[in-house]
Amino acid sequence: MSLKQFQSRFSGGDIQRPNRYRVFISAPFGTNEQVDMLCENAQFPGQNMRTSTDDLRHGPVREIVHGTTYGPINLTFMCTTGMPEKKWFENWQTWMVERAAGIKWQAKFYDEYVGTIKMYALDRKDSDGYSITINEAYPKTITQQEFSYGNQNDYQRITVEFAYHHWVSEEGAPISTGSPALPGTISGSPQAPAWNNPNGNPTPTIRSTGSPTQPGTFVATSGQPTNNTIANNRR
Repeated sequence: MSLKQFQSRFSGGDIQRPNRYRVFISAPFGTNEQVDMLCENAQFPGQNMRTSTDDLRHGPVREIVHGTTYGPINLTFMCTTGMPEKKWFENWQTWMVERAAGIKWQAKFYDEYVGTIKMYALDRKDSDGYSITINEAYPKTITQQEFSYGNQNDYQRITVEFAYHHWVSEEGAPISTGSPALPGTISGSPQAPAWNNPNGNPTPTIRSTGSPTQPGTFVATSGQPTNNTIANNRR
């Protein structure tokens, strides 16, 4: 690719700026516009394929996919005087585990304390170019804060670690509306793909010998006893 071709990629658009974003947090008891506005650092979550190693065959191993896993994310917020931003997340955690008299330290049901987080990547005109929804989120950890006499020209921050179930991309890569065809299938008449032995060895053919016999019986052939012969010999 030449330099002109590379430049032409951005002639009608722009690159994504990491400082153009917004966050909207919805707790089970409501929202807080000030908390959303003061989110100075946000981590868009990743996604991982849960795999296991196939060690049953010779040669290089294969990683077999079994599902999807998600890791926690951290959001950092600027704190104003009195730290109402920190108190809001403290209230959310108190909502999760009751501390009232008579029911102290009793956790609520899962559906009662999870919320939703929406994250948006913006362009220079503050339009949403990419957005995700994080489902079943809750503040798992409110990290410690450090105070120091030496930090006279700085401000206090609070970092919150969120656990969640999964996230969904609402815009971005196109999503197919149909089911993908399996390799080796013919359009209009789906067929199971032919399996090839990865070791290159021919797959053994299993041949049927007829109707299955019960344990302890013999197939009646010339010179071999049948069930009746065995029964008679036991008498």
